[in-house]
Amino acid sequence: MESLKNLLGRSLRRAGAEKQVRAVEVIDVATRVLTALFGDLSVSMKPTSYKEGVLKVRCSNSVCGQELLLRESEVIARMKREAHIEVKRILVQ
Repeated sequence: MESLKNLLGRSLRRAGAEKQVRAVEVIDVATRVLTALFGDLSVSMKPTSYKEGVLKVRCSNSVCGQELLLRESEVIARMKREAHIEVKRILVQ
């Protein structure tokens, strides 16, 4: 009997939804990492999309955007360490 995990993964690939599901997972992890690293400031940061290694984050003000860019490598490293997610760069919107 095939495991549910294998069956679900194969079904997602067949339906072409695997990339979309992965993007949602990355956005969820990014939200948790931003909250852990930035605390109250994270309410001004909203991860919006992930594609080909680029995580887009909408910031409500320029201070928030600059702080995120200053700590970009820290955010990327933490996402890789905690969830094995490869983010090449963060794009602030």
